[in-house]
Amino acid sequence: MWDEQLSDPIHGSKKISVQAFDLDERLVGIAFLDIGVYIMKLWAVKNLLVIGDAVKSVWFVGFQEDPYKLVILGKDPYHICVTSADLFFVDSQVSLLVGDEECIVRI
Repeated sequence: MWDEQLSDPIHGSKKISVQAFDLDERLVGIAFLDIGVYIMKLWAVKNLLVIGDAVKSVWFVGFQEDPYKLVILGKDPYHICVTSADLFFVDSQVSLLVGDEECIVRI
């Protein structure tokens, strides 16, 4: 998976898709997820994604291989305007670190 941050927000996009090469070396879609309308941050680590949306807050998503699909592992019940999102690892626990438009940081 991809492990770089976005420099500009994605707007107007409706899906995140995972693609792989088939036996004929053609690129085919194997999994997708309908997402928000104004993605501010997209962060990937191995098979995990953190998606920060300016309208729908933050989502924590995992890629499952059998069967292939993107699974929502958690999402914020509150609708905050996410401007920054990241994963935070301490010992064997992972947390989401989220910043909003009012410069408030939430864990």
